Amino acid sequence: MPDEKEESNKMVSFLNMMNANLQEDQDWGFVAMVLDRIFLMIFNTAFFVGTIWILLEAPALYDYSEAIDKVISIIAKKQYSAPEPVDI
Repeated sequence: MPDEKEESNKMVSFLNMMNANLQEDQDWGFVAMVLDRIFLMIFNTAFFVGTIWILLEAPALYDYSEAIDKVISIIAKKQYSAPEPVDI
């Protein structure tokens, strides 16, 4: 009889230890999930801010000079120039 009690006590203590380890693993899984979400938010913020920054740095947005094809091209000069007045 004492052997059975001792054996059952060992089994119960082993199960308690395993349950504690399982709980610890679940806690670390939750911490990992929270960190994943935080890093995903940081990545998304950096991605969108970087994309907007690059698009706003485009030189065409701040170039107010006339296009060179309008200045040099004969076709463009005819297309964009005012029509010649017609004598009646």
